Amino acid sequence: MKNLWILSLLTLLVFSACKKDDEELPDDETRVTLSYDGDNQTAPILGADTYDFALRFPASQMATYAGRKLEEVKFYILDKPAECEVRIFDAGTVDNHGAELYSADVISAVSSSSWNSHVLTTPLELTGDDIWVVVRTKHEGNIASIGCDNGPAKDGGDWIYAGIGTSWLTFRTFTGTENVNWNIRAYLADE
Repeated sequence: MKNLWILSLLTLLVFSACKKDDEELPDDETRVTLSYDGDNQTAPILGADTYDFALRFPASQMATYAGRKLEEVKFYILDKPAECEVRIFDAGTVDNHGAELYSADVISAVSSSSWNSHVLTTPLELTGDDIWVVVRTKHEGNIASIGCDNGPAKDGGDWIYAGIGTSWLTFRTFTGTENVNWNIRAYLADE
């Protein structure tokens, strides 16, 4: 009988602990998150060059958020690049961004093998048009900078621009084989 009582008490404690954890959601789970990725799995090794890794959120997705403010960008870095910027662009075409809305050099705050966060100095009010969220890195040799998930790639989740004179491509097109989404996430301010 004593064992049954102890088992009942342990069961009650387990369920109580789980309920409490569920009520205390991390901050990221209470805000609107714009992303295409899953958990970080790896990062592609790319040679010496400057790379823009981007997410494109089309107007069909963004109309719901017109009037809301984009306040933070998080991204996973495996190997710290020589330079790193967070950039936000307005609507352009289906395969190229429009005007630059925001840019910040964030290299001094970037850590390797971790999620990095940049809070915009001035939150951007969303219009409901397309928006491009970009992390630009400069590689001085072969490194794996921006993180990615396991895929499969989602439309808008794997844009890359590499070097001068090239054009925006999906990473699937760029490599011919890879099927991933960048570990880049944009967060909207609470209403």
